Amino acid sequence: MKGYHSVQALYGKDRLTKAQVRKNGSMVEVPIQEALDLVAQKLKETRDKHGKDSVAMYGSGQWTIPDGYVASKLFKGCLGTNNVEANARLCMASAVRLSQMPTASSRSTRAVFFRRAASITASSNSPMIKS
Repeated sequence: MKGYHSVQALYGKDRLTKAQVRKNGSMVEVPIQEALDLVAQKLKETRDKHGKDSVAMYGSGQWTIPDGYVASKLFKGCLGTNNVEANARLCMASAVRLSQMPTASSRSTRAVFFRRAASITASSNSPMIKS
């Protein structure tokens, strides 16, 4: 089940353990509250200047159901936008179509289809991308 093992990412040796922000062109460690305040400030500034649909969240394929629920509530309820998307839907849409292809297809044909389907899915089906 997708997201079930995501807790393992918490213990990765290469995991960032301190918040960082860019200051004068360099990444510097800051207290987590400062980093979160900066994110909130930038989201608010962007929404106020460009409208509610100028902000979006593209979530991880490792989201759990509660993670997605909280993200949806934040962006739809608090920020007023429907621009919340998870990697799982966009990524898997092309994989599902690929799995429906006849098994007699050559690998190269499947690879070309997969790349084309992924680009079409990302450019046309996402509510985050407006034409």
